[in-house]
Amino acid sequence: MNIKMNKLFVLLFVPIIACAGTKAVANLPANPSVAKEEVIIVSPVQESNSPKVVSVQDEKPRPIECQKPWGPTPEDSLEARRNFAILQADMDINEYATAYLLWQKLLSQVPCARTSLYTDAETILTQLAAKPENAAKKEILFDSLFISLEMRAKYFPDDEGYATGRLAYYLSLYRPKEFQRIISYGEKSMDLKKELTEYIVPSSYMNAVLIGLKNNKLNKEQVFQAYERVAPILEHNSTNHGDYMEYWKQIQQTIEESMRPILKCSDIDTIFLPKLKASPDDMELKNRVVRFYRTAKCLDNPNYIGTLNDLFAKKADPSTAEELAKYYEQNNNIRQANEYYEKAAELNTDPKRQVYFYLKAAQLSLKGNSYSQAQSFANKVMGLDNNNGNALLILAVSKYYIAQSACDDAFDKRAAAWVAIDMFQRAANADPSVASEAQSKIASFKKYCPDKETAFFKGITAGQSYNVSCIGATTTVRFFE
Repeated sequence: MNIKMNKLFVLLFVPIIACAGTKAVANLPANPSVAKEEVIIVSPVQESNSPKVVSVQDEKPRPIECQKPWGPTPEDSLEARRNFAILQADMDINEYATAYLLWQKLLSQVPCARTSLYTDAETILTQLAAKPENAAKKEILFDSLFISLEMRAKYFPDDEGYATGRLAYYLSLYRPKEFQRIISYGEKSMDLKKELTEYIVPSSYMNAVLIGLKNNKLNKEQVFQAYERVAPILEHNSTNHGDYMEYWKQIQQTIEESMRPILKCSDIDTIFLPKLKASPDDMELKNRVVRFYRTAKCLDNPNYIGTLNDLFAKKADPSTAEELAKYYEQNNNIRQANEYYEKAAELNTDPKRQVYFYLKAAQLSLKGNSYSQAQSFANKVMGLDNNNGNALLILAVSKYYIAQSACDDAFDKRAAAWVAIDMFQRAANADPSVASEAQSKIASFKKYCPDKETAFFKGITAGQSYNVSCIGATTTVRFFE
């Protein structure tokens, strides 16, 4: 970072006289998974109450001026440590005006001593800038904030990813017109931190990118490239970030919604189809293209489905199978929809999800009058959930209609209605959520049952057991006349 020291001292040594404000930084517990010295960093406008832990371990070489971080002499070191203690006391009681004066002194004398000096700067400078009585000095305070973060990156190289991310954030907050700087700092931070990028960076970065597009300084392909940079970070943290996963999901949703008016299906086709044609085996490219189609909601785009099929062929996973199944279902291709619902169930390890996918396949099969297939999928549901009312309803209907083609005897064709009614009743008893539908179907199927006169001539009487052998089911004779 290039820091002009003459400008630095002009900015950092402007006297500020202000009353103490409300404390901005909450006392939050440190992340126990980080072993070495840590500093809890909380954005002054943070709403999530999620601490950001930044390691200050020295792994990268520090500047030569940091060889004696506490000053050249023992006396200087003692004075600096004493001033740090006083600064901390001022911070504890929110005396930001007096803390500011001491912070200036420490920054000029021992900029390499502690990262807390720069952490405190964020709180001090943003709190003072928020006070009406400091309105005339607000921009100078912001400049001091930006320079202090540049200094942190210089004197604590391991914190460069954090510092550049914060620069992107504060610039987006206080100087949004400087979108090119925000983009530069955001990219630097994400390149260094990768999946560990602080949550405020992707939003700040994408806001700047969209401002650049609005001002005709960036084109759509550059916006797509920017989104490609943040998307893996969002995806990782919205699925693997523990306690903060839901918060990351909100960030991901907000960014996707802001991108949706820009991401047109035709633009994605124009930009990426030539690239896919040139690199047909590039699975990472295909993943990125699929991500764009999803964000733009181009879920009925044949190019999207073709790319998704390619990905599934290389690496089968249940979510892709489900997506393909839904596409084919929407396009009334029951055979392929069921093929992928079945694959989704087979690839899934959660029994509840397996039940969901097999039931979807059974319902689609029934809708398409594929009764044997509907029965097969419903039986798979019953193997996982023996009291699933929806599966029992499907089995009942399927059994009856299978009998209409499988049974040669006319009486057995009608006796299959008794079998169906048995299963409707079982569904009603086992699953209250389908009880009303089951009773309605019982009333509907009674008219299909054999009548007493026909049964009499076959020597069959009410109450006896009857085997409908053509469908492998036994039922009880009863008449509904």
